Amino acid sequence: MRLTSRFVGLALVIFAAFWFAAANADEVVLVDLVLLRLRVSLPLLMFGSVLMGMGVAFLVGWRADRKEHRQALEEPARLHERADLFDPGVHEFEATDRERTEWH
Repeated sequence: MRLTSRFVGLALVIFAAFWFAAANADEVVLVDLVLLRLRVSLPLLMFGSVLMGMGVAFLVGWRADRKEHRQALEEPARLHERADLFDPGVHEFEATDRERTEWH
């Protein structure tokens, strides 16, 4: 049922995009940039902006993942602290005195 609902949702989104493109195929908008004025088809502008937004969201997520990875490599004890947040069954990491002095 879950897979079917996903396919139905995807089909509805594709149908809505097709309907929007067909209904507004002859619409042209002017895009004023600082040094440039463009005449662009409305469906092309809408789909381009959606794709650009998806690209920006991907890059922001990738940057956050890289930052988290860098921080995890710099501080190994932080991984154990985060594991306790997500899995209450994990016991607190027990470090020896030597390891505690190495980390701080």
